[in-house]
Amino acid sequence: MSGPLGGDGRGARLLERAERQQREHSDLATRVGKAPALLTAAEAHEQQGHPGAALRIYQEIAALPANEASAVAKQGLGRLSEPAEAFARAVAEAVRLAETDLVKGGSRLAALMAEAVAWDRSDEVERQRAAV
Repeated sequence: MSGPLGGDGRGARLLERAERQQREHSDLATRVGKAPALLTAAEAHEQQGHPGAALRIYQEIAALPANEASAVAKQGLGRLSEPAEAFARAVAEAVRLAETDLVKGGSRLAALMAEAVAWDRSDEVERQRAAV
């Protein structure tokens, strides 16, 4: 005779799925609750000249279900996405230049280091410089 949830394991699987969904819902509610503090941190990073850190936090907040903080985070993404992409293009162009002119490409990568620090990409640019 099977139990109230079925004796073939379906009940246990249903219970596990329900518990997993409850944990996910709780985790999401916690992240949404922390969004205003994260938003404050992102804005501070942006104002202090650390756009890379701000961009990562804005991305995290913007991925949350619609709320006031996610709307503001999407505005932050709008401000920082294009400059971040422009920096990535500049690094890629310097690497391509290094393939044909080692000195100029290496110099251009060195010149990008200060900006790389601001975008939290100094390790990546340093690896590129070392490979040149």
